[in-house]
Amino acid sequence: MNKLARGLATAAIASALIIAPAAAANATYVPGTGNPTAPATVVAGQTITVTFPAGTFAPNELVRLVLTGANAGNATLASDIVIEKNADAAGGLTVSVTLPSGATGNYSLVGVGAESGATATSTFVVAAADAAAAPGGLANTGADSAAAFWFAGGLLALGATTVVTLNVVRRNRAQA
Repeated sequence: MNKLARGLATAAIASALIIAPAAAANATYVPGTGNPTAPATVVAGQTITVTFPAGTFAPNELVRLVLTGANAGNATLASDIVIEKNADAAGGLTVSVTLPSGATGNYSLVGVGAESGATATSTFVVAAADAAAAPGGLANTGADSAAAFWFAGGLLALGATTVVTLNVVRRNRAQA
């Protein structure tokens, strides 16, 4: 009886694992979950445009915009500090964000519809202004360590040779 109960429980769990992804894939679209578009990486001091697609908010709805990140208080939304803006007739919204010249790190622009409560978030990474001028994208943060590895490998080989030589000499003396 115990094997039967265990087998039924295993079958029930396996069925749930097979059916659950299909149910999630066929879920109904809920307005207000549009994915905003913005550049993934931005340079400090740059002005970017963040677009919340049509259907993200209710038509002509007042949307509260909040920018978070290091030094976000010195950024501007549009041409001045605007924290509320109306969505268009299709429920979309376009916002220009000018980041401060000292901005770095991760930033988020969150839009929340006043009536619908719909929320959409755009995240982007801000690189320092001088990072754009660096060739190759990454700064040189250390020395070329190839020479150190060759030196260490040579010392290791020398040590192994010394150990082998001493063993051969010891065996020869023991036999003499």
